[in-house]
Amino acid sequence: MGLEFIVREGSLDEANMVHYRIQEFDEGYLEENFEKRCGSKTHFIAIAEDRGIMLGYAIGYDRESDGSFYLWMAGVVPTCRRNGILTALMKAYEEFARKNGFKKLELKTRNSKREMLHWLVKNGFNFTAANYREDIKDTEILAEKQL
Repeated sequence: MGLEFIVREGSLDEANMVHYRIQEFDEGYLEENFEKRCGSKTHFIAIAEDRGIMLGYAIGYDRESDGSFYLWMAGVVPTCRRNGILTALMKAYEEFARKNGFKKLELKTRNSKREMLHWLVKNGFNFTAANYREDIKDTEILAEKQL
């Protein structure tokens, strides 16, 4: 049976449950950093689920108070990738940003995340800067999309 997922607004606890199932991510990272990053700022947590099982999440917040909405973290459980989940999460993230008056989306990814870089180009994001690291794979790539 194929995935029949939905995307809905969720909580930090739900995002954490998905986060722990994604091997690339550090355990505890969301819990430790959510309050200092998002705290009282406008934020949005999207959850993708299929029949009650959470498959992916995206967390964005008003990082700079400059009209941009920043995607802080997003992930999809590895066994569920390539099913349109990231696209659906990002659509919800973009809709939230538009409805709340933001003018552009911003995010940062690493040079080693080739699938994400490809997805960004395919979905209308432009690369705006790079924060170079000693290991080129760890270089951060900044991207944005006008709304």
